[in-house]
Amino acid sequence: MAATMGPDVAAQYAVKHATIEHRAGNAEVAAEILSKHGAPPHPSFFTLYKEIATEVLAGKQDGYGEVELKDFLRTLVGTMSATPEINAGALKELQRFLEAAHLALVRAQAKDAGLLDVSAKAATSLLRYIGELPADRAFFEAGIACRDAGLLNMAFVFLNRYLDLTEAMDDPDADSGSASTLENADFVDTDIPYDFVLPERHFVQEATREEVRDWVLALSMDQQVDQTLSSRTCSSCGRDTYVAAVTCHRCKSKADQCAVTGFPIPAGERVMHEGRPARKDDWNKWCLKLHTDPWSGTPAQPKY
Repeated sequence: MAATMGPDVAAQYAVKHATIEHRAGNAEVAAEILSKHGAPPHPSFFTLYKEIATEVLAGKQDGYGEVELKDFLRTLVGTMSATPEINAGALKELQRFLEAAHLALVRAQAKDAGLLDVSAKAATSLLRYIGELPADRAFFEAGIACRDAGLLNMAFVFLNRYLDLTEAMDDPDADSGSASTLENADFVDTDIPYDFVLPERHFVQEATREEVRDWVLALSMDQQVDQTLSSRTCSSCGRDTYVAAVTCHRCKSKADQCAVTGFPIPAGERVMHEGRPARKDDWNKWCLKLHTDPWSGTPAQPKY
């Protein structure tokens, strides 16, 4: 009935319905409601939107609710971006949730399509958004995706970090549930957060965590595997920086961020689609398999 009374009224009713579902523990259903009926850009609703986003991104099921989350956040952020000076802080927070939802979907969809290198890049980029999604999930999925793509050095660092987090989560004497006391040498010159609240619940079961421990231990004894994060050469200063960092930690120059993977785009490898840049190789791999723009979901073609 609300829909027949106009979109504004329908959106108000949708927020009430989404609130009920959210309080009942159904964040994915709440996201679906907001995707279908709209999410009014009113400050009184921003906390609800962020809570729904947090719960969806912490979910156990790949893609479940994330399509709907990304859909309503795209519309919401697009509306708010027309007047960015209004509610600027909330806009920045919601933009991060939108980017995290996008990368989570790319990671899952690329994996299903057999694009393991694209999936690994998206999962690695997702590590920037720890806080928007739980740290143990982020490191676990990045490590597994890199392992599946044959990026053993990255997988080792990420899964070793994942194990450190799980041990801290189980430690009753952990410092107020914070990760700040963990060793962070591997991440100092990256854009991966290392001061965040530890998750309260494990993302995977103990049996899976034990399999990860065994794999990391075995790889730690393999002398042929580099146990450090990969780097890239900054096109501005010519020095090495973390491979997935959009901003060079040395000269602070910022590269364009690929709309497919979230990785920095090397000089000379950029293509554009509907105002968003992408790395040509990753764009073409995605389009040849999935035939869509990963950001909007509309049909798209490779670019040569």
